[in-house]
Amino acid sequence: MLVGLGVAGLDGVAHPRGLPNEVAAVSPTAVLGLRLGPVHSTLLIVTGLLALAALRHQVWLRPFAASQTVGYLLITVLGLVFQATSPPSWWLLNPADHVLHASLFALGLVLLLLLPATPATLSSSAGNAAPDV
Repeated sequence: MLVGLGVAGLDGVAHPRGLPNEVAAVSPTAVLGLRLGPVHSTLLIVTGLLALAALRHQVWLRPFAASQTVGYLLITVLGLVFQATSPPSWWLLNPADHVLHASLFALGLVLLLLLPATPATLSSSAGNAAPDV
C-alpha cells in the first residue's frame, strides 16, 4: 500500500497538470487526502520496499521495526514542529500526513514490542526437543 501511495505521488509530479516544471517540482500531489511531493513519495516507496524485504527474512524484522519506529517518530514530531513555523517549509504536510506518519510509528512500535528478540530457528523447534521423562 505504501509503495502504491508513493508511486501515485510520483506519477502526479512526473505529469504536471498544466503547471510549469518549476512549480510542479515543489507542488505536492494530493492522493487520498495526503500531500505527496517527491521526497514524501520516495520515503513511502522505500519504506514499503524495505517492509517487503524484511518479510522475506525473519532476522530483518526487528531492525526494520526499530528503524521504522524511530524514523517515523522523528518525521511526526519534526513535521508538526515545522508546520507551526510561520514561513512555509519544504515539508508541506497536512493533518492526514501527520496521521499517516503517527500510524506508521505506532505500527513499528507494536511490531517491535511483539516480535521476539531472537528469531526461532529450526533446531529450537518443538519437533526436535527431547521428550520429557
